[in-house]
Amino acid sequence: MMAARMGAIALRQKLHGVCQFRRSLSVINQRAGRPSAPPPGDGSTGRHPWDFKLSPMVAQLIITGSTLSFMLYFFVFRDESDVDTALYRPIWERVPGISPEVAERMLEVDRQMGILYDAKEWEASLREYKKRYYINHPDKRPATSVTPQA
Repeated sequence: MMAARMGAIALRQKLHGVCQFRRSLSVINQRAGRPSAPPPGDGSTGRHPWDFKLSPMVAQLIITGSTLSFMLYFFVFRDESDVDTALYRPIWERVPGISPEVAERMLEVDRQMGILYDAKEWEASLREYKKRYYINHPDKRPATSVTPQA
């Protein structure tokens, strides 16, 4: 109960501060000779020139045309960029130094999501990446369960 009362008091104080700020802005505008609100239109109609309403048919045509132009650009006319080609490369080629375990998990997620790639080629590339990674980072090699024989 007390927390709700304190919240209401804090809200009231904030609203009071906002009202004071708006009053001070209107005083500054009046001293500068500017009206606090722009005059509506040219005065003859009483409406602002940008205040207009579209008929539902015109609005539907505008939305359909915009959507169609967007889809034509992205699905038909747009060429592949460097970013697009980079997205089709394996993660260990895009992010150098990524741990093979993370790369393996991301490959599995790609497989589950149905992202198209050549699985055999990527898995061979991942094995090759693991070899290179553990040669360059021997301290990060996971512990094996094989016990050394004496």
